[in-house]
Amino acid sequence: MININMNQLEGFQERPPETLPNQKMEAGSSPEAPSAQAGKRRKRLLKAFSIIELLCVIAMIAIILSSAVPAYMNQLNKARIARAKAEIKIIAESIEDYLINRGEYPNNLHDVGYGYRTDPWGNLYQYLRIDGGEPGEVGKKRKVYSQKPLNSDYDLYSMGRDGHSAPPLTAGPSQDDVLRLDDGGYLGVGSVYQQQAKEELGGGGGAGKGKK
Repeated sequence: MININMNQLEGFQERPPETLPNQKMEAGSSPEAPSAQAGKRRKRLLKAFSIIELLCVIAMIAIILSSAVPAYMNQLNKARIARAKAEIKIIAESIEDYLINRGEYPNNLHDVGYGYRTDPWGNLYQYLRIDGGEPGEVGKKRKVYSQKPLNSDYDLYSMGRDGHSAPPLTAGPSQDDVLRLDDGGYLGVGSVYQQQAKEELGGGGGAGKGKK
C-alpha cells in the first residue's frame, strides 16, 4: 500500500506555464504560435518586395518615355511640315487663279479666301505681294546671303513651330519657317534652303534655284 503524505499534497500548487524569454505577453492575450509569427514576417517581406518592384517599373517607364517622347515629337513636327507645304501649294494655286482672272496679284490672302487660314501650329499664313505691291514693303521681302529678294512675285510662308519669323533666312526665328521661294521653284523649310544656298555660294552657284 502507498502512503501519501497529506502535508506534501497541501504544499503542492499547479505551476503556470513558462514562457520563452523572447515572447512578450500582453494583458488578456495569449502567446502567438511560431507559425503565426512566420506568416507576419512573410507578409512584411512581400510588402517590401512589392514596393521595390513598383519603383523598378516606374524607373523603366521613365527611361522609355525619355527616348520615346522626343522621337514622337520629331515625327509629329515632320507631319506638320508636310501639311504646311501642301496647304501653301493650295494657297499658291488660288493666287495664280486670281492672277489669271484679275490680271494682278491679290493684295492679301483675304482676296483669295485664306485670310484666316492657320498653319498646323495655329498661326496665320503670311503673304506679301511683291509684283505690284507697295514700295514701302520692300524691307519685308524674304532674302538670304545676297540680300536679294528670293521671290519676284510674292512671298508666302508659314512661321513654323516657333511662330516667329524675320525677313532674312539666316535669322534664328526663320530657321523653321516653311516657305515658297524662287517664285515657286522651292517649297520647304528655311534652314534647308539656307544650307543649300550656302553650299552653292561656296561652289559659285546661285542661291538654291530649283531646289525642292
